Order: sequence, then C-alpha cells, then structure tokens
Amino acid sequence: MIKEQKKPIIVAISGGFDPIHIGHVRYMHEAKKLGNILVVILNNDNWLKLKKGHAFMPQDERKEVLESIACVDRVILSSHEEGTADYSVCADLRALKPDIFANGGDRKPDDVPVPEVAVCDELGIQMVYNVGAGGKVQSSSWLEEKCKEQVFIDSRVIRQPADENDTHGMPKKILTLCIFHDQKNARVLLGMKKRGFGANRWNGFGGKVEGGETIEEAAIRECSEEIGVEVQKMDTVGVLNFEFSDGKILEVRLFKVSEFSGEPQESEEMKPQWFSLADIPYTHMWPDDIYWLPHVLYGKQIQGKFLFDESDVIQDYSLEIE
Repeated sequence: MIKEQKKPIIVAISGGFDPIHIGHVRYMHEAKKLGNILVVILNNDNWLKLKKGHAFMPQDERKEVLESIACVDRVILSSHEEGTADYSVCADLRALKPDIFANGGDRKPDDVPVPEVAVCDELGIQMVYNVGAGGKVQSSSWLEEKCKEQVFIDSRVIRQPADENDTHGMPKKILTLCIFHDQKNARVLLGMKKRGFGANRWNGFGGKVEGGETIEEAAIRECSEEIGVEVQKMDTVGVLNFEFSDGKILEVRLFKVSEFSGEPQESEEMKPQWFSLADIPYTHMWPDDIYWLPHVLYGKQIQGKFLFDESDVIQDYSLEIE
C-alpha cells in the first residue's frame, strides 16, 4: 500500500533585513513553525534605496547571511527595479505562490499594503500577522541611527549637527517646494525651470518666503505665480536641507498638493507638464530627487540633508523616512 504524501506547506516572509537583528531571527523561527518550507523574499538594494535612500549591507551579503540561518530553506531577491515607487512584493508572491504569507510582529492587517492583501486573496494565500516573539523588539533603522550618532559626514570632515540657527556663519534661506500628485491618474506635475537657480531641470513649484507671509502662504503664492493655479489642499510632507560648495545653505519645506483649481499654464519661469509615475524624468532633475520623491509620492514623511560639490554632485546625504 502506497501512502499518499502530503504537499509541503510553503511559508513566505519578506523584508529588507538591513542589517539583520534578533527580531528578524525570532520572526523566521516562528514563521517556519507555520509550515514545512520557509522562503525569504529579500527586498533588494533598489527597494532599500526607495525606502531609506541607501543599502547598509549589499543584497548579496544579506542573502548569504540569511541562507546560513538553519530554519531558512530558500532566499530569493525581490524583483524591484531601479527607480520603482512600488513598496510591495506582489510580483514575487505571484511568482512564488506560497501557502502562507507571514507578517512580522509589528504588522497588523491595517499596516499591510492593500496590493499584497489583494494578491493573497486572489491566489488563496493565507495571511498571518504578528509573527515573532515579543513584537518589535529591535529595528534595523534603530541600529543604523545608533551608528550614525547624528553625525553628518562628508569625505573630509565630521561635523556634529548644528543648531537650527547655526549655519557656520552663512545665512540659511528658507524655501518652499510643492509636489502636485494626482493619485487617481497616477501622475505628478513637474515644471521645467526656464531661468535662474536650477534652470533646465524639472522640479516641483515653489520659492522663497517673502517678509510678512507664512511658509504656507509663500507656497501657495509661488504656485499661483509660476503656473497660475490656486492651491486648495496641500499637506506638509517634510524638510530637506541642502549645502553647496559655495557656502549656500537652503532649507526647503516640502508640500504635497492634492487639490487645486485652474489649468497649469506656462510662465516666464516654469513650463509645467504631467508625468506618469513610471516616467518621472529623474535624469533631468536635481540628483537628490530620486532619493526622496518616491517616498513622498508613496505617502511618507521625510527629513533629509544633502551635501553638493561645485559640480552639483552629491558628496554625502542622510535621509529619514517616517
């Protein structure tokens, strides 16, 4: 008599694991108990650049470390392409078709991106939440922050963060920058700067704060002057600080515009154009934009610092995403 063999239960988990820590190990051991085969979908370096601006450990090193853990049966790199705005692992779940998709101790149903929930429902993949003993006991970002010790480093010197009003003797200019995001049609409005600072680059809309006006009033005014629209709804999404080799220091307050009236019109300063999220012209924008703009479009809050050399090449940067 031949005994019928049961199909092994495949459990999938996903994450950046950059760097790996004790919470990750507990997560993997608990996930393995849900089935017979544990497959780790390792978010690649492109995903990490989208999420936090950089990869602390290269993907090949992270993969090798994970493969050495006894409970892990297989590690696959995620399929995220460079410049993607997609945080999900939907494509990888479709390719793998596991029986269970296990989410870590800090994940609840409301936290998991809707696309992953939809794919699991479609393919009959069971979603399990809060896997891993003790909840969120450690964080890769916490570990990185401890290493940084809030030091902003360039290739020559190490400087402790300055007081908000201390800019090494140089005046700090406060500017606004508005990103027009049409979520319904998955597109963003950018403007080709026709003159002045940043000419011949695609950018958002904004400028300096005039005396007697708030930062929000300045942002709304600049949008009216540059492309002739009236902003009706915008949200604060972050702050970026830029330091240039000539001593120029800029603090840029970021806003995301979701509602406005009027049709964007070309002015002496800006030529507006809508771009699909897949066709954002990063190669013709400021080089820092590709680091932070995808996060803003994904609904994140950001704070960053960028140091440019005399050729407007980024020498160093730091980026925090919430």
